[in-house]
Amino acid sequence: MSDNTETSRQLLEIAHKTYRSEVLEELSGSKRYIGAMVANAMDIAARALERDDPAKLLEGLTEKTASSGSAELKALAAAIRAGHISAATHPELRDILLAYVCAKLEISNPRYLSKRQA
Repeated sequence: MSDNTETSRQLLEIAHKTYRSEVLEELSGSKRYIGAMVANAMDIAARALERDDPAKLLEGLTEKTASSGSAELKALAAAIRAGHISAATHPELRDILLAYVCAKLEISNPRYLSKRQA
């Protein structure tokens, strides 16, 4: 983990603890719901900083481009739909895609993932 990433993680942790203990408790009504969404976003950001980028799991399925991750995902989806990438061309495709989805869920919704694995 780089020094920048570690510093970012520490700052986010401090901000999150302070927010939950000093701000969120003071909110009521619809503001409390909005506050909970902000806290959840902070949780997701913290988990994303602690884990490797799930897109790394997809490397080797498509040509690397200078485009963004979402463009690469769109290209992968198009290649699968067109039949250029399949279980026949990539026997490990199902396992890679499942690992990718699980890695994304570990960041965005770990409780859902733990319920499904139980």
